[in-house]
Amino acid sequence: MSLKKIINRKYLSYIFLWSLLYTKIFFFAIVNYKVQPFEIIFSLLLGIGFVVKYPKPSIPSLTYLFLSFPLLHLLIHLNIGVALESIGTIYLMSFLLWISWLFKEVDINFRFVLSIGIILFIANAIVAGLLYFYGGNTTYVYVYPGYPYLGDVVRTQGFNATPNQMSSLAAIPLAYHFFVKKINLWLIIGLLMVLFSTLSKEIAPLFAVIGVFLLLKNKWLLYLSLFVIIVGTVTLTFFVIADQLPANIRPSIIDSNPIFCFGNWCAYPTPYFHLFRAAIQGFLENPIKGLGIGNFYEYTLLLKETGFYPKKITSVECHDIYWGNLAQFGIFYLPVFTWFIFFIRNCIQKISNPRYQLFFTVLCTYYLIEGLIISNIHFRHIWVVLGFLILVSENNNSK
Repeated sequence: MSLKKIINRKYLSYIFLWSLLYTKIFFFAIVNYKVQPFEIIFSLLLGIGFVVKYPKPSIPSLTYLFLSFPLLHLLIHLNIGVALESIGTIYLMSFLLWISWLFKEVDINFRFVLSIGIILFIANAIVAGLLYFYGGNTTYVYVYPGYPYLGDVVRTQGFNATPNQMSSLAAIPLAYHFFVKKINLWLIIGLLMVLFSTLSKEIAPLFAVIGVFLLLKNKWLLYLSLFVIIVGTVTLTFFVIADQLPANIRPSIIDSNPIFCFGNWCAYPTPYFHLFRAAIQGFLENPIKGLGIGNFYEYTLLLKETGFYPKKITSVECHDIYWGNLAQFGIFYLPVFTWFIFFIRNCIQKISNPRYQLFFTVLCTYYLIEGLIISNIHFRHIWVVLGFLILVSENNNSK
């Protein structure tokens, strides 16, 4: 391969990674927001790869079996809705393989990629803010009336589907800065300003996870702290703790019937608590074959008719990667997901560079905790990160 081709491939790969910041910019009929710059550049890289015949990377064989799980699930639920969701899930999961194939021979300067990524991240937030404050465009911000504890707010989301996705992306450069190599301080400050403007509930566990890995060296203290973070994340997401509900809180996001009280203070359930109950109920009703991926929203509507799910509370799709997916996929999700966790752990342990090993440990730990309160298996960047984890662990030669 000529030097020019290598350089062009390298910078096209950079653009591919930066395109992860633009997941809600193109709208097409039928597919809506499914096809974004990421898909277009990926198709281009894929085409070049087949023409140039990139060498086949070393991928653990069980990874292919893992990718087949949604397909096997589809054979159980033969309908269009499940088929579309299964295909989308397989596509995202396939980056566990594609990253190793596309990047095996590319020398990536991650500090450069992340630094430019932060600049784009900040620019996206500024553009979104200007479009809203001077043009009234709400496409790239999330206007949230009656936000718990804060009231009416406007949340930054940039060119992403949700503010939560933006905060999830921010975890990558932050983990790199603290555990691999320092990024320009002003860029980190700008990143933090944008991150806080998302008002995402995931910010607290993100900083908590980074903090405990930075400060705690004792293994058992670390595990205990992570357990506390998990309990705190679930508790503060499932409930709003208050002596009384503010008048501007929407009834669709807070159940006015408290679960329990301590003196004057009560725990009022949020939709996340009711989604958890619905997931458990869905699993108990369909323990073997599950509800079918993508059918969770319709199931909550059925529960509203029976009174199990409050009619005033918002019905949404599955909002986690644990009990919600267990309800959708059935009991077989449990061994598959458990195997995948141990597979990721094994990949991390194979990395010889201690800084990268810690980087992936922190990031994967955070994403598992994030998955308690958001269905982040639909986030492109997470599968790309895991793809790089496999690539680094197989090469065992991080730079």
